[in-house]
Order: sequence, then structure tokens, then C-alpha cells
Amino acid sequence: MYTCKAITTSIRKRFHHEPFNNIKKFEAGIIHPEEIGVRDAAFFLSGQLDKIQGTQPETTLDYELERIRRGNVVHAPTILYELPHAELIDGHVYSQGERIPLVNTYPPFISKRPKQKYSKRFMSASVNGNQYFGDWLLHDCMSGLLEPAIATGVCMDRHDWPHVPAYRKLFSRAMPTVLSGVFESLYLVSDYSQNSNMRDRYGAIRKRIASDYKPNGKNIYVSRGAMGASRKLTNEKQIIKELGKRGFKILDVTRHCVEHIIRDLSGANVVIGIEGSHLTHALLAMSAQGSLITIQQPERFIAVLKDTADCIGIKYGFVVADRESGGYSVNIDELLKTIDLTS
Repeated sequence: MYTCKAITTSIRKRFHHEPFNNIKKFEAGIIHPEEIGVRDAAFFLSGQLDKIQGTQPETTLDYELERIRRGNVVHAPTILYELPHAELIDGHVYSQGERIPLVNTYPPFISKRPKQKYSKRFMSASVNGNQYFGDWLLHDCMSGLLEPAIATGVCMDRHDWPHVPAYRKLFSRAMPTVLSGVFESLYLVSDYSQNSNMRDRYGAIRKRIASDYKPNGKNIYVSRGAMGASRKLTNEKQIIKELGKRGFKILDVTRHCVEHIIRDLSGANVVIGIEGSHLTHALLAMSAQGSLITIQQPERFIAVLKDTADCIGIKYGFVVADRESGGYSVNIDELLKTIDLTS
């Protein structure tokens, strides 16, 4: 059986290019109110900003420059939404004529109507969390900790990411994966704000990690291997050699299980790696007084990890790489001098 709801709403959204901005009508309550905080500036060498040529498509240079400056920041409220008589079809939720995407793809014009029926459920999933491992770990898993007493938790976790099962266990994320269904009520949450409520949840998970894995105070270079989008560092062998002289341990997250990764990163003092989701392992395990240094692609600059680092208290710095044939290279002298800024 096929549903007209998916067809009509999909057509309206596609051809009128109407952004989804009216989830407010489904608001069920404020979990945590808006806050105003102060964020510290990122640390970096003089001349680094001149090397930036662009940003990732989801952001703007003005926004990223604001992120790395010291100043006041408004933390949005954490809001719970209730979508009555909702249907989850192909990663999109339909309720009262509205479509709420939980995946970064358009729905097909014709979809099979879901048969499985549920009562009240709390969905811990997001568009970015279904696309990027780092967003799944720092957003979807953290949001799952908000599971309200009135609804059983469900999720849309991707099991093709190798580290997902171990983190589900760490977060006690026993909720089942549901990809389609009809719900009496489906609860969603707006939970991207790095407010004190989020800080408490980070703290709870980090405390759990610290109790199971003795902090080691090491300095770590985190390699992403060949995972995800290509961000090859052409002089990575030289980087590893020079960092090794300074006592850095090398960790390739593609070669190890979560237990090994967390053991190496637990209580780490300085963590370095090219910007990407693999560094989110560090944010949950490294010292809250430590420093995270990201190697940035010049045409895809983004300081999104600074938001979480600021929330936890971790200092955030960066060095901008140079584009060259076959990938990117890092000026070793600039990298070493950036490390010196952490002392």
C-alpha cells in the first residue's frame, strides 16, 4: 500500500523550496531554557586566517570567524516536540501536513505506507547524525540521555559505522532502531545547544569513561586513515616523525576498537588531527583541561568542534594546511609552534 501523504507533502516541499521551519507548533515543553555564556578565543598563529580560502557548504566564513573569537554566545533552549499521529517513512516524519526530515535526502514521490504501529515514542535521531559519525556521537547519543519518562526511546542508528555498537553500550543506548512506523505520538528534541544541560550530560559520560579507563595524560596524534571523505595529508609521515620526537603517541582510529581508542585518549593532554568526526572520540575522553588542535583544509575551514570543546572546557586551536597535488600538507614548523601555545 502506498501513502499519498508522502507524495503530496514531498511535492509541496520540493517545488516550492519551502524550508521546514514550523516545527514550533509541535512544541511540548522546554527541557532547558535559553542561556547566555562566554566562549574563549581559539589559539592559532599569526597569519593562519590569511590562509583560509573558504568553508564547508553548511556554514559561512563570518560564522566561523565568530566561533573562534572570544565573546558572548547565546545558547538556545533545549526543546521537546510532540508530533501526533506521526508516520515515519524513508527517514522523514509526517504529521499534520508537515514533513520533518531526519535524513539528508529527499523522500521518493511514492513510498510504501508503514505497517508497524507504535504508541508514544521518543526518537533520538537527526539529519546530521544520520550523515556524520561525529554528529551521531555528540548529538544523537547525547539526546538519547533525555529520553522522557512518558515515551520509550527509539533511534535510527547506522550500523555500518564500525564504532557504533560499542558506543551504544557505553551510552546504555538499548533503544531499538526504527526506520518506519506509525506513531500515536512521536517526540523529537531540538538539542544542538551547548548549554549547561548539555555540559552535565557530557560530564556524566566523561565521568563514566574516566572511571573505566585510567587517565594517562599523554599527547596524541589521531589519524583518520582512509575513513570518510578524502582528507589526505601528504606529509603525514613527516608529521608523525616530528611529533614522535615530542613524545606523541600515534592513534589510527580505523585500526582499533572503541575500547582501545578510549584507553589511549583517556585524560590526554594535547590531541591533534585533521578536522573531522574521528576527533569526537577525543572530546569524550581527553582531559577537560587539555587542548585540541585541528588541522584545517584551507577551502573547507570549519570550527564546529570548538562548540563542544568550549562547553566541556577544552582549549581549541588550529593550523591551516596548504593545498597541493594529491591532498594537503602541513607546515611542520607552524604545527610545532601551535603546540607550544598550549603550554
